Amino acid sequence: MLRRPFLLAAGAALAMLMGSDAFASAVLVNQLNVNAANQLIFTATSNGAGQVVFTINPNTGNVNVLNNSNVVSPAVNATIDPSITINFTTSYPFLTVTSTNPSPLTESLADASGTANLNYNLTSGLIADDFGLNLNGKITSTGATSNYDYSPLLGGSIQLSFNGSSFSNNVTKVSEFLATNGATWGGNINLSQSNTIPEPASMALLGIGLSGLLGLRRLMKRTSVA
Repeated sequence: MLRRPFLLAAGAALAMLMGSDAFASAVLVNQLNVNAANQLIFTATSNGAGQVVFTINPNTGNVNVLNNSNVVSPAVNATIDPSITINFTTSYPFLTVTSTNPSPLTESLADASGTANLNYNLTSGLIADDFGLNLNGKITSTGATSNYDYSPLLGGSIQLSFNGSSFSNNVTKVSEFLATNGATWGGNINLSQSNTIPEPASMALLGIGLSGLLGLRRLMKRTSVA
C-alpha cells in the first residue's frame, strides 16, 4: 500500500523537473563571449583627473553563446552603449570605478526571435599592460527571448577588455593616458559575461527529484526483502 504514494511523489518530482527551465525550449545561457572576428572598436579621451570617455563605434558585435561551456547556435548580436563615461580612482595597477554615465550600463542581445537586455555596473579595473585595461562589473538584471534565457547570468560577472596601442600627446601606455589631460587612446574591445553557478531553482527541483527517486528505491528494497 505504501508503494503508490512514493510512486506519485517520484512522478510529481520528475514532472516538475520536466517543466523546469532545464527542459524549457529556450537555451539557458551562462556565458557570452564576443567573436574575435567581430570585436568592437573604441576611442577614448582622458581628462587626466580620474575620468575617461569611451566612444564605441561600431558598438555591435557577433557574440558566441555558451551553455555549460558548450557553444550553441545561432550566435547573437550584442550592442553596448555607444558612449560610456567612467569616473575612477587608481592605485597602480588597480582601478576603482566610482560612477559611470549612463548608469546602469546596458547590453542588448538580439537573435532571430527577439531582443533581451542585460543591465550591469562597472566596479573595478586592472591596467593589464602598457596597452590594456580590463574593467570588471556585475550583471544586475537580465531578460530572455524565445531562443535564449539569460537569467543564469544574473549576479554574474562582466568584463570589458580594452586593448590598443594608438595614443596621442606623446603618451606611450595606458597609465600615462589615464594621467594626461586631453590624451586619446584607441583600439579594440573584448566583451565577456559569465556565471558558472548553477541556477538555484533548477538545482532545487533536481534535489526534489533525486529525493523522490531515493525514497522509491528504498521502498522497492523493503518490498523485495519482504
